[in-house]
Formats: sequence, structure tokens, C-alpha cells
Amino acid sequence: MSLTAKIGAALVAACLLPTATSLRAEEVTIAVTGQVTQRIGNDALINAHVNIGDVVTGYYVFNTDTLDVNPSSMRGVYPHALPGNGMFFEINGLEFNTDPAAVSFTVNVNDWGPGRGDTASLKSSQNIYSPGVSAATSSIYMAMTSSDSLTLTSDALTPEALLQPGWFPPSWQPQPRIYIDGANGGTKFQITANVLSVEAVETP
Repeated sequence: MSLTAKIGAALVAACLLPTATSLRAEEVTIAVTGQVTQRIGNDALINAHVNIGDVVTGYYVFNTDTLDVNPSSMRGVYPHALPGNGMFFEINGLEFNTDPAAVSFTVNVNDWGPGRGDTASLKSSQNIYSPGVSAATSSIYMAMTSSDSLTLTSDALTPEALLQPGWFPPSWQPQPRIYIDGANGGTKFQITANVLSVEAVETP
């Protein structure tokens, strides 16, 4: 089943789920849609197959039981290493996925306190890209920023924290973004996409 088909099935199943604010499952899947805003580097590495304006679909999976390895009460760092966790995106039929055999996926939840804003990020460092996408090293990264310091109330890893509407900004705040990188030696590419929506769904 293609990634797009998996997401569609998960969205249908999501109709049977509780609302996002009532989710308490250990394993959580968040569906993501976006739009490519920038493509830099060597087009040959991605078969010249990704263009400005292309739709990005995908999801990420995390576990709320993952331990916070940072002692700070403001910064939560949650490294995931189990198969099934990670980030999975598709653009024009090209897939950019966490490697299930070598999961290196970290979620950061940062409640910096009054006047300092809130941030959250997700990064997958070991990935498998579609055949034809040449990348000996790779990174999939998603960043969210809230400048009003009201989006988070703690550094806990919860579905609610990552689904807050405060991540989607008024005009002066950065849009949540996805960055997909790949490199072969000194030859590199980067795809940047604005995140348009996020939604809790059933795990594909």
C-alpha cells in the first residue's frame, strides 16, 4: 500500500477516534499536509521530480511513554529508537521515510517560559528515500514556533502539545516547516515545505 493510501485509510479510521484533546494513547500518529516552498541543491539527486507548490502528505509516529532525557523542566528531549516510530512523507510519488531498521528519531518540546516563546521539533536522522533519490546521508526535520509563550504549559510529550493551534501563526510568526535533506559527498539537496495542517489519526 502506498503512503498516500495508508494516510487515507488512517483518516477514515480517525472518524472513530476520540477528539484530539482526549487522546491518551501511548503510540500517537499525526497526519501532516504541506506545500513545497523551496528546493535547493542538485536536482539530479531527486530526479528533478519536486517542484515549488507541490503537495506534501505524510505523518509521524511517536510514543508518549518515551522518557525525557533532559533534566530541564523547560526542555523535553524524547529520543525514539523502536520500529514504527518516525517520520514518513511523500511528494509526487517520492517517499522520504524513517528507516525502520535503524530508527533515530527525536522529538523536542520546549516550554521556554513567559516572554521567550515555545518551540517543538522532530528530527529523523536515519532514513530511506525512494529508489532514484540519491542520498548517502539524510535528515527529515519539522520545526514549530510560537512567539506568544502560551502554546505550551510544560515540556511533556503529548498529542495536545503537538496539535496546538498556536503553532499556526498570525503573519509575524514563522509558519511550521518541514525540511528534507540529502547528500552524497559534497552534492546536496534540500526540500522546504510549509505545514498546512496536522491531525491525529489512527496509526497506518
